[in-house]
This record gives sequence, C-alpha cells and structure tokens, in this order.
Amino acid sequence: MRSRSARLSFAWFLLFCSLWIVPARADEIAERARKLHFSSIVLDTHDDTTQRFFSKDFDIAKRNADGSIDIPRMREGGMNAIFFSIWIDGRILGPPAIQKALDQIDAVHENVRRNSKDMMFCRTADDVRRTSATKLSTTRWKSARRRSWLRTPHAAHCAITFAT
Repeated sequence: MRSRSARLSFAWFLLFCSLWIVPARADEIAERARKLHFSSIVLDTHDDTTQRFFSKDFDIAKRNADGSIDIPRMREGGMNAIFFSIWIDGRILGPPAIQKALDQIDAVHENVRRNSKDMMFCRTADDVRRTSATKLSTTRWKSARRRSWLRTPHAAHCAITFAT
C-alpha cells in the first residue's frame, strides 16, 4: 500500500513538473533544423545515378521527371557533395566487368566536365570544404586507387561536390 502511494505521489510530481516545461513549437524546431541543414556540408554517400548517365533521356543538369538526383534538386536540398556509385552486376566478370566499371567512371568524368560550372572533383575533405561554398563536389581517386578497387567486389564510389 505504501509503495503504491509513493508511486502515485511520484507520478503527480512528474505531471506537475511537466507543466513547467515549455514545449518547443514544431515550426521553431523545423526552422532550427533548416538552419542546421543549410549551414552544414551535406553529402550523399551512395548514389546510383551513374547508371542513368547512359540514358539519352537523362541530363543531370536539368530537373528530370523521374528519379531524385539532378543538379536542380541537389541545390534546392542543400546537398554539397555526392559519391556516385560504380556498380557492375555480379554476374559480369573479368575484363567485361572492368570495362563496364571504366565506362561508368568515364561517364562520371564526362558529366562533371559537361557541368563544370556546377560540379567539380575533389580528392580530400579540405577540397570538399573549399568547394562546398561554390560547387557541387565529386571526389576523384588517383589511378593507382582506381586499379586497386577493380580487384575488389563490383562496387566503388566517386564523390562529387556541387555549387550551392
């Protein structure tokens, strides 16, 4: 009986204390979150858009009817950097897999070159920090690094930063 009374008293105490706590309004939280988001370096660490670079209907510089990655959306969303995934179907092996991976890497390079006013390759975190104020970033690996990932399973990444 005594412990039940103590629990009930404690519950009333918690209820009374909660009345003194002023809850944050949803719009205040949303505004703080928006400020935090747009003052941070925002990066997508795995993006499968690389496969779309081979479609004649896809242009990363324009808002596309389908998908969620293109330069207009990245700017609107405050994205500063992206890692484009280089992916090869696991059933493709040997030289054909290497060629497909190299073709995808070339497609990323071509899209960055074509959109150089908006995108650039970065190799280090400092490069991303420097370019995040002006361009969308993508990280380029040295060729030795490129060869080493080709010996691993059929996936790799290429990061890009974007102008904000």
